[in-house]
Amino acid sequence: VTCTMMETDGTSLGSMRRRRERRLHPHEEEKVMEMMVTRIQLSESNLQGSIPNEISGFMHLQELEVSKNDLTGRLPSGLYNLTNLQKLYLDDNTLRGSISEDFGNMNALEDVFLFGNELGGPLPKSMGN
Repeated sequence: VTCTMMETDGTSLGSMRRRRERRLHPHEEEKVMEMMVTRIQLSESNLQGSIPNEISGFMHLQELEVSKNDLTGRLPSGLYNLTNLQKLYLDDNTLRGSISEDFGNMNALEDVFLFGNELGGPLPKSMGN
């Protein structure tokens, strides 16, 4: 990814001119991509392993669809930081553990599918919000 950096030499947009080009380091490229992603659709993709806590880096994510895979482990705490998430499809995996009270942080959620997992414990009160 190449970003062209622009600076103004006055107060109006018309005076903007190209100043320099700067190559992003791989870590910076990753962060830029995380900021732009709004949808992850990887259902039935033979995914294995756990959902990484770094999912929280996708702060503009609106849809996370990873149904019908072989995802294991607990729901990562970073998942609950996705405050723009509207659709969460984690059904038909092998996720375990309980659902945190922090689930209520995801106040934009409209659709949630968690069936077909091994989640247990009481539903957090925040899920009703």
